[in-house]
Amino acid sequence: MSVVLYHHPFSRAAGVVWMLEELGIPYELRFVDIMQGGQKAAELLSLNPMGKLPILVDGDAVVTESAAIGLYLADRARRDGQGSELAVQAFSGGLGRP
Repeated sequence: MSVVLYHHPFSRAAGVVWMLEELGIPYELRFVDIMQGGQKAAELLSLNPMGKLPILVDGDAVVTESAAIGLYLADRARRDGQGSELAVQAFSGGLGRP
């Protein structure tokens, strides 16, 4: 499993979990305690210097910001033949996008 999502349930990462589930992409969740400032840990700042969640790591790719992650996951699902076409279209910017 190469997809890792750094998340906290009170962040925008919750929507990314939903996207991963809808698209059927296997993933690993790594909880980050934002109440204790965990998003400012050196490991996470090396992935996202803004110190914010969500952070998605897929092999060598690192994607931050929930909207960008949604586009990335839709493109990945389309490439890999995962998820329903309706879900892929919805996450890639709406129905009708080729």
